[in-house]
Amino acid sequence: MLVVFVDDEPGVLHGIEQMLFAQRVPWDVYCVPDPEEALELIDGNRVDVVVADLLMPKIDGAALLRRVRDRHPEALRIVLSAANEPELLRRAFDVAHGFLAKPCTPEDLVAQVERGLHLQRMLVDPALRRIANDLGALPPAPACWIELNRLLENERVGISEVASLVSRDPGLASKVLQLCNSAYFSAGRSIANIDSAVRHLGFTAVRELVLLTEGYARFNVDAHLVSRSQREAASAAAFVPALGLDPVQGEVARTAALLAGIGDVLLARSPMPAADRDAMAPALGAYLLALWNLPPPVIEAVALREMPAQAGPGIGPAQATHVATRLARGRGPDESWLAAAGLEAMLPRWRGQMERLTSVRRS
Repeated sequence: MLVVFVDDEPGVLHGIEQMLFAQRVPWDVYCVPDPEEALELIDGNRVDVVVADLLMPKIDGAALLRRVRDRHPEALRIVLSAANEPELLRRAFDVAHGFLAKPCTPEDLVAQVERGLHLQRMLVDPALRRIANDLGALPPAPACWIELNRLLENERVGISEVASLVSRDPGLASKVLQLCNSAYFSAGRSIANIDSAVRHLGFTAVRELVLLTEGYARFNVDAHLVSRSQREAASAAAFVPALGLDPVQGEVARTAALLAGIGDVLLARSPMPAADRDAMAPALGAYLLALWNLPPPVIEAVALREMPAQAGPGIGPAQATHVATRLARGRGPDESWLAAAGLEAMLPRWRGQMERLTSVRRS
């Protein structure tokens, strides 16, 4: 396996070489201090993994990994950086499969690479592809949501611009208004039009409503099932802030929580046994999101929805998605993971927060 490390600090690259040598990892490793030289190397070889710093001259890490994604989409892309600039991190989340903070341990580095490769293998599993093909045409990517994300990248975007985009599709606009005025979302507010929805709910909430509406809109299954899935997804997303993630990871987790049930909806009409459907649903949902070109951390969080221990230590987007979706469905998080993570004492508080959240939404 060929792994390329890109960092403009020679001392960091030397430390990485020593660290990996001590670990005796079976990788062919190239350490390159210049991003442009790294791109030449990557273009001339079959590279399996690219690990890049974010703060580099000439080409920052997010731009470098975007080029790697466009030219070599099969390569695993990982950020190893001390940068904490929200905008740079947000751009990197669109293209990176994993994130590590400097300094990191060799065990964390190896685990991040192995986890990313496991996710890639999961998404190309022939059994998964066969099930997806048996389902027929999969729903297309939520076009309005994707365009809305691009629009919101501009910090100066106005309410009228966002409302105009949502209003282009009358069916979508009516469903957004219907959801906004439901007891679950409105909290007693009467929302008369899309402009009012944007103004009262804010860009983040409208973005989530559009995703929730459009993401589930084209599934040819029972309407009650879709409605229930939307309610559970909204509850899960609303609960995520209680887990205390940083803003960028929190945004990833909220998006993953909104979409985590899509695999279950896709398999609703499948004749396979219920236990098999439950086991396959997260991977199938992640497969669909990969086809939709959603950010890799969102895909990973959905894929590992029922496997929080495989997402590493602590609570990141995948673990947050697990806790939020389990509680939203009236189930507890995985007990063995809770015990190993030392989080058992948090469960009563989490349950209470979810109960209060849903009771407020119902009132």
